[in-house]
Amino acid sequence: MTELDHTLLPGRLGDPDLTFADDPRADPRIVTALAGADGFAPGVEPLGPDATIEECLEYTRLFEETNAKGHGLLWSIMPSYDDVERTTETITGVDGKRPPPGGTPVARNVLSRGA
Repeated sequence: MTELDHTLLPGRLGDPDLTFADDPRADPRIVTALAGADGFAPGVEPLGPDATIEECLEYTRLFEETNAKGHGLLWSIMPSYDDVERTTETITGVDGKRPPPGGTPVARNVLSRGA
């Protein structure tokens, strides 16, 4: 059996020390935006492979909470796409009802480029 050359694998499979900023597959615009926001979730340390389910759930909660703090900055540096139109259509159920407030809406976002 031939030994697998890990240097040919993508991302952290090929280089465990690779970061998102150094990954050649990463979109440079996203790398720049994240650098301005201090990364995905600054201060939230990644878990090891032996983490318990409770630790994973807590990590997820902290990651989402920390990451959300940067959303305003990311939107503020997003370029304007004046030729894109966005509409939202809420689909009424077969019983004629719409999703309740706070419920899970069934919606379809349509993005289209202007002519």
